[in-house]
Amino acid sequence: MPTPLGSKGKPDLSHVIKASQSLANYASPGSLVINESTSYPGTLREVILPIVDPSGVKVLFASAPERIDPLNKKWDVKNTPKLVAGLTDKARDRAVEFYSKFIDIVIPCSSLEVAETAKLLENSFRLINISFINELAIFCNKIGIDVQEVIKAASTKPYGYMPFIQVLESVAIAYRLIQFICHIKPKKSEHRRVLLILLQKLIMKCRNTL
Repeated sequence: MPTPLGSKGKPDLSHVIKASQSLANYASPGSLVINESTSYPGTLREVILPIVDPSGVKVLFASAPERIDPLNKKWDVKNTPKLVAGLTDKARDRAVEFYSKFIDIVIPCSSLEVAETAKLLENSFRLINISFINELAIFCNKIGIDVQEVIKAASTKPYGYMPFIQVLESVAIAYRLIQFICHIKPKKSEHRRVLLILLQKLIMKCRNTL
């Protein structure tokens, strides 16, 4: 279920709650309920579980945060390692058994919160690096050099660096870039102008894949 941020910067769990309420009507003893939605640590234990099974013993609960990178030709659902955690060992083992049927590598975590927090770390890592590249792009534009060339040059270092040039070559990122541009405040017109330039270059590069 989607968990977009609300106006106050907190995740909107309305879809998760509605889905949980629906599940509560059909979950039978021994059923396995897995949450793949991105949210704060404790969402399954504190929000989903009390709705679906207040007793906490009838239904098996597991967390397996989604890892999907749209249009990525190298990593898909099958070959991307999957994190799995359970409220109980039995729930974890059932979830591992389920995902192992169609995912190559399934990695058990010690608790629901570890799996949920790992997903937040992954998303935060990506967001921070994308934001940093956007700022670097502005600087590079001011001094007249190509940010992509800078990234490629830095990528030759074999340790302590991870290139994020792919964020400038993904249609999915282009969509998010458009959303970001639309929310830039007027006083940051320079940010908007540079991002529009990057978006134009990105669209040109992606044309052959559309």
